[in-house]
Amino acid sequence: MTENKALQLGYESKGLKVVSPVIPWFAEKIFLEVSIRFPDKFLCSATDFSLQLGKSSSILGNNLQISEAVGHKAGKVVFQLDNLLKNCKAKIYFKKKLISEIDIPFLTKEAFLASVEVHSPALYCNFDGQIVSCQSFLMAGCKGVSVSGMLSSKYGARFFSSLDVSILIDVGSQIPTSLVAKVPNVEVSQSYIPIVFPVGALPKKIGNMKISYLLEGVKICSLICQGITANSFSKMIGVSKQSFVVWKKNGELEFSDELCELEPEVRFGPCFWIGTKVDGLAGFADIKIQGYLHGSHQPLCFWEGKVLATSTPALMAPVNLGPESFKEISYFEILSGKNSIAMIKLGSKPTVQFTAEGTIASADVFATTANVSVQDVFKKLRQFSSSN
Repeated sequence: MTENKALQLGYESKGLKVVSPVIPWFAEKIFLEVSIRFPDKFLCSATDFSLQLGKSSSILGNNLQISEAVGHKAGKVVFQLDNLLKNCKAKIYFKKKLISEIDIPFLTKEAFLASVEVHSPALYCNFDGQIVSCQSFLMAGCKGVSVSGMLSSKYGARFFSSLDVSILIDVGSQIPTSLVAKVPNVEVSQSYIPIVFPVGALPKKIGNMKISYLLEGVKICSLICQGITANSFSKMIGVSKQSFVVWKKNGELEFSDELCELEPEVRFGPCFWIGTKVDGLAGFADIKIQGYLHGSHQPLCFWEGKVLATSTPALMAPVNLGPESFKEISYFEILSGKNSIAMIKLGSKPTVQFTAEGTIASADVFATTANVSVQDVFKKLRQFSSSN
């Protein structure tokens, strides 16, 4: 007597043998392994086993492996057949006795393509060696781009290696550019397949650009990117926070939102957290930091250059001044292009100055007059109350 213990289904393709619960369209052969337990001293051969598919002729066992165990024998009979290209039910016989049945599911290419999902499709721009993910960008200063994504399927990732993956870049003014990516070697345990398309340089085009992900020529996902003009980009730069940084004599740094006094022999400067106001926007911003002296409306430029701005604010503190500048400078201003985006005042606590008539002076007067103490403010307020 024989006793069925287990079934194992799989396929062969390009010399590789893969255990799989479904048989894909590109399989060259199907193998079915049936584990059998034999009574001790039981004799049989592979041809004593047969596999019946529907009403077609029987397929005899291809190979039989037997190992000795205490009181019994353990064996494995292997069947091999061509790809069936459809779902089938297989019946396994030992001589004329039915010992097992198994469904052999077939996976078509169309069904697999319909199951594919693209995760985290993204455009990556190289700004002088700094790689950032974005959807909108200022092309000036960009050294190259790439497009990536993660592919998955409920049938597993192993079938991707038999498919052509490509992207189509449509800028609307010329024939779309097509690029093909090589699918890396896929391990059975992988859930996702990373795909990267080194594009090089995108057309220097302002406006929308459509990037389509194709699998075997079938579109499975699209990504819309946008080129921004330099003037529009400068207006999309913002400062999320501003403060002062102080370099102490021992080399330590200290950040302060208000800097009302400065110890001797230390240095200071304004610092700003700069980023874009739009998610997914990136590019080099033309930034200028200038300061105004007390009583002057003419700015002094302390720093000017290009800063990589993304939707994640980055700290910049390029200005480093000595204590002598602390008493001379009233406030700092930061500009993106010609647009003022933030200011920070030295001694940023509010100050009050009264005119001869007893009214509060205008903001223009503050820059040219001395600060009023808190005691002076209370004294003036008491005068107002006593006159009533």
